[in-house]
Amino acid sequence: MKFFSVALFTLMAFVGMAFGYPMLAMQAFDDIHCKGSKSYAISVNDCQKFRDVSSIKSFAERGVCTAYVYTSDDCSGSPILTQNIQNGCNDLDVSFSGSWEFRC
Repeated sequence: MKFFSVALFTLMAFVGMAFGYPMLAMQAFDDIHCKGSKSYAISVNDCQKFRDVSSIKSFAERGVCTAYVYTSDDCSGSPILTQNIQNGCNDLDVSFSGSWEFRC
């Protein structure tokens, strides 16, 4: 019976960490309120291509994250724009095709 109690407690601890940790960590994610007709939203740590958009919208829930914008399609080379993203919606003005990634 003691083994069962320890196993159950351990399982509950892992489940708690799985759901609790993301809430405590810095996060950046797509948010429907940040998207516009000529904009794309940034997803965390995911290299994404974009074509001829006027801006890239981003949403950071907590902390400060950094957006990196490249002229390549695969986030390679040196970024031509690096900008810190604060809490809430942010706007990166771009007028070219390329890719971006978002790091926290």
